[in-house]
Amino acid sequence: MTMPVFRNLPRSVVLTVVLCMGAGFSQPASDAAAFLDSAYNAAINAGTGAGHVGSAASSAPAPALTDTGSRAADSAGNKSSGKTAGDSSVQAAPSAAAPYAAAVGDTAEKRFDLAPFWGGGAGWSLGSMGLFSSWQQGLPDSLGDLSVVPSGILVDTTTPVPQYRTVTHTLLLKEKPSIYSIYFPVSCAFAVAAHENYHVTLGSSALYMDKRFVGAIRMDTLHEMLNIKETMHFAAVSIDASLNIAIPKRYFAITGVDMTFLSLGAGAFPLAWIGVRNGITLPDTFTAAFGDLKSDIAPHLRSLDAFGAGATWRIGVCTIRTLDPTDGLMVGLYYAGQWLGRFESRGRRLMDSDLNGKAGSATHPVSCVNHRMEVRFLLLKSLRSKKAANDTHEAD
Repeated sequence: MTMPVFRNLPRSVVLTVVLCMGAGFSQPASDAAAFLDSAYNAAINAGTGAGHVGSAASSAPAPALTDTGSRAADSAGNKSSGKTAGDSSVQAAPSAAAPYAAAVGDTAEKRFDLAPFWGGGAGWSLGSMGLFSSWQQGLPDSLGDLSVVPSGILVDTTTPVPQYRTVTHTLLLKEKPSIYSIYFPVSCAFAVAAHENYHVTLGSSALYMDKRFVGAIRMDTLHEMLNIKETMHFAAVSIDASLNIAIPKRYFAITGVDMTFLSLGAGAFPLAWIGVRNGITLPDTFTAAFGDLKSDIAPHLRSLDAFGAGATWRIGVCTIRTLDPTDGLMVGLYYAGQWLGRFESRGRRLMDSDLNGKAGSATHPVSCVNHRMEVRFLLLKSLRSKKAANDTHEAD
């Protein structure tokens, strides 16, 4: 007599379930739970595929349960019995590890094919520059800064009888220095130690920037102008070392590049130069009045050369994209810090008052700390032969 729940099932299914349950409950609870799981699969396979084999399936002995490894044996037995019954629609379930393996394959790290390398390029830098800030603070913004009175009496001695005229002076600012301190460094780099997960480079950069002030003093009576110009130049050469550590793609990745690196660098400015130049242009119709005006203005304009040194450090992220087996492009975005000081001019230390005419009797030596943002582009050339690079790519 069978229970109502088994009334509509084939005999082979009922016998298989009963035998499996009897064997399963004679085991410890943990093994019984595992066994019931495999018994359920056996019943389903028997009902769908083995139900047509008659009493042959029901006469099979119950599988022996020895340890937790029996689950794998039971699963294998279930798959093979399903195939024996000739049911081709029952296929092995896909492995749970398959999606994980596919995911790992998709994020596998690409080997850094260009190392070791050398490269050259240029960049763009924006940020503070204390030397120029000090110079700009000392630029004239009124007639008093140039010791020129707003109005006066002009004596014209070109006539038989000297004539006296009232003259009004006006300071015109034609061109103010830019509020942005921008320069375009030119760089080169050489990998002294290279690995697929990091590389150490030695590099050098050269930079130059300038700012200009242009003004004019107009004499309203003569309708003429005396032009004033002052320009500050800065140039420096740096030598630095960088450690670029590969960032695993599972943590940080940028589309379209082969590898991304955390870049740490430090270096020095063995040579830095400051130059200030000025000029005064007289009108075409020169008069003695303009000659006197030039003599009054000249002492208030600066002209100097000074040489110093400094240090630099930076941190940022750079990426490398391979263009062909031996060429690539490195693009980096960095925070760059600079310290500049120890400037000397004509055998003495350069003081703040030398750059800033309004600083009075300030006696502090010129120095500054700059904070800048830099973007750099380097075209890389692998030091390996093209044949070796091609062989490596074919092996990959």
